[in-house]
Amino acid sequence: MANKFISNLTSSSSDIKKTRATIISKNAEAAQADVVRVKQQELRDLEAKKLELSDLYPESEFSLMVTAKDFNAKAWAESLQNLNIQILNKSVEVKLAEDTYNEWFSEEVLDVNDLS
Repeated sequence: MANKFISNLTSSSSDIKKTRATIISKNAEAAQADVVRVKQQELRDLEAKKLELSDLYPESEFSLMVTAKDFNAKAWAESLQNLNIQILNKSVEVKLAEDTYNEWFSEEVLDVNDLS
């Protein structure tokens, strides 16, 4: 029975490649998972901004004002439109990041030797 040092020195090139490929694959999967998480967080942040934008009430519940004193309908509408565009774009980015993750990491890759 050989020790680990001898086993490493006598490993076949196939075993060495497989070990290296596994490490690289795990790093790539983690990197793509990070991309997905970041894009999802960015989408949640945009949705939170939209929620904040919908808070039109005055500062005090005792105020007779219906909205905040400095409410500007035109600026509000433009901001809402821009946020909706950003949310739509970010939703596409999230979907693409998730699709990329699923394409590259959700299934076991076939070994070229298994195809013969």
